[in-house]
Amino acid sequence: MFIIFDLDDTLIDTSAFIAPALLRSALRYAKEKGLVFDEAACAQLLEQHVREPSSEMALKKFLEEHGANSSLILETLQQYRILPDSNLDIVPVPHAVDIVKTLAFHRLAVVTIGREELQHYKLKKAGFFLDLFSKIVVTTERNKKIHYKSLLEEYGDAPCETIVVGDRIEVDLRPAKELGCSTVRMMRGRGAYEEQRDKVVDYTIYDLRELPEIIEKVKKNGYK
Repeated sequence: MFIIFDLDDTLIDTSAFIAPALLRSALRYAKEKGLVFDEAACAQLLEQHVREPSSEMALKKFLEEHGANSSLILETLQQYRILPDSNLDIVPVPHAVDIVKTLAFHRLAVVTIGREELQHYKLKKAGFFLDLFSKIVVTTERNKKIHYKSLLEEYGDAPCETIVVGDRIEVDLRPAKELGCSTVRMMRGRGAYEEQRDKVVDYTIYDLRELPEIIEKVKKNGYK
């Protein structure tokens, strides 16, 4: 089987640990530059950022609502994009490191949206061995379909033998479904707030330890 993982909130617990730390750092910067907001507003952002398409978009919306000018917004967003402090724990999703090791006899890949330096840093810091993945694709585009298609062509794997695991239906799973891959929805992070409107998701999990059983089902039954 070919198993393609999303990274954030699928293998790395981004929404609960990394994003809040980056948001706090960016907000400290904005406050030092004169932006006025109270702690209640800050706390609300840290709690509600997962309901926006991205934490960066949540931050931009917060800055606009509190009257930041375009220059300060740009500077604060740049601050948000700085690599996390080396002392910050990058926490994997529970059991993710062990599951990746267990599944390493399959072909594994990661397709993730973000900055290449940061995404590789998070994987290493969280304890993943990068050589367990045949390929790690980092893109700034929100269209993952072209990358899934490219991976299938590169390795010669059939869609019916490919499983894509991610938390977000529209970004991670719909493009895979359109190619004929099996899809596994990880109910974490901002993806947990998405409403499933049609039959894009083949399997839903809350724990990555459920994945080996799903792989066996896909092997036995083929693509649904």
